[in-house]
Amino acid sequence: WGSSINLIEGNGTTNSDIWSIARETTAGNGNSSLRFNYGTYNSQENPTKVTFDKNGNVGIGTNTPEAKLDLRGGFNVYGNSGIKSVSGITYDVIAMLRNNGGSGLLIGSENSNHDVVVSSTYSGGDLIFATRTAPDNNEVMRLLASGKVGVGTDAPDEQLTVDGNIHATGFLRSTEVVVEASASQIPDYVFKPDYDLMSLEEVEAYVKANSHLPEVPSAEEVEANGHKLAEMNLLLLKKIEELTLHLIEVKKENKSYEQRLILIEELLKEKLK
Repeated sequence: WGSSINLIEGNGTTNSDIWSIARETTAGNGNSSLRFNYGTYNSQENPTKVTFDKNGNVGIGTNTPEAKLDLRGGFNVYGNSGIKSVSGITYDVIAMLRNNGGSGLLIGSENSNHDVVVSSTYSGGDLIFATRTAPDNNEVMRLLASGKVGVGTDAPDEQLTVDGNIHATGFLRSTEVVVEASASQIPDYVFKPDYDLMSLEEVEAYVKANSHLPEVPSAEEVEANGHKLAEMNLLLLKKIEELTLHLIEVKKENKSYEQRLILIEELLKEKLK
């Protein structure tokens, strides 16, 4: 140890509150640090609370700080507080917020109104992720205490609820997919007597001219725009129902031909007698 200053509360015999400001040195290498120690000994040997090294680093909870501020252990922040890093005229800000009983973390720039906010709610324990254009927050995602995640909604009713469109470039794998549709979208109207069913001759002419079924998008359209799962499934259902009507009609025609063949066979038998 080098020189030190001891600040003592007591009579020198019974001491219970001693702060020491001491210079700690390592012989031969020119390395030293300034330490603030606290304890009950009337010397610099009390436990170190804060260390300042020769590089200007400050250590709290460590005697060998590795950064300008090296904090080993927890800390409390009350009120609106922040940490700023200065780069030119831009101030990058990490601010700890507390509002309406909740708490949060703001990450942004002092010279810009565009920030990211991560906050929690006092009631319910929700974790909210938002973008911020001062003074308003725009919530983009919420994690409920139950584990449910909402994107575009603050009230997810499934493990993942998305209010908006999803763009995926890879596979979506699931054991079950439920596509919601209203009753008016289901093509049961195909079976109504007044439905205008294209004849097979009309379908054949259309397919020869366009290389795809009527109402079904072409390969070029799907490549350019994709296709909507619910819309395509309902369209395919409609084509199956139309095909069913054609099969029923063909069955009736075949039945008629069978009856006519039976009649012809009976007539031939009579003539051959």
